Amino acid sequence: MIPCFPDHIKSGECPECDIVHSEYSAFPDEPITVNECNELERDAGIDMVLPIFRVEDTDEQGYYVQVVPAVIAIEENIVRVLWCNPSSDDGWIVVSEHETPMPYELARELRNTLRESAQLERTVAGHNVIEEPLLTE
Repeated sequence: MIPCFPDHIKSGECPECDIVHSEYSAFPDEPITVNECNELERDAGIDMVLPIFRVEDTDEQGYYVQVVPAVIAIEENIVRVLWCNPSSDDGWIVVSEHETPMPYELARELRNTLRESAQLERTVAGHNVIEEPLLTE
């Protein structure tokens, strides 16, 4: 993700990137599944939620699950990159925010760039990145 991000969560404007890395309260407190991305569009009134990549995790009972810890959310002409670390209790945090007249084009470009980066890393926040394509494509 972004190097300044972990050090400046919920602490006002980030001195390194000028973004307020605040909690995004329209989402639940934990990473979501690909199917839940579609539900959030409908239930939270968000224009579009694009999953960026999936990682391996376990649920409360210890069962293997695939979760989405990073998404692009579009509300009108605002594009936000959101991150929820599966290993923390911070909830969904705004990593970056962009106002643009072409939000859908920017969202797809950001998603592709961030997905490629995550897949090159192979692990994100200690979780294995799943390389198969997402079902939403």
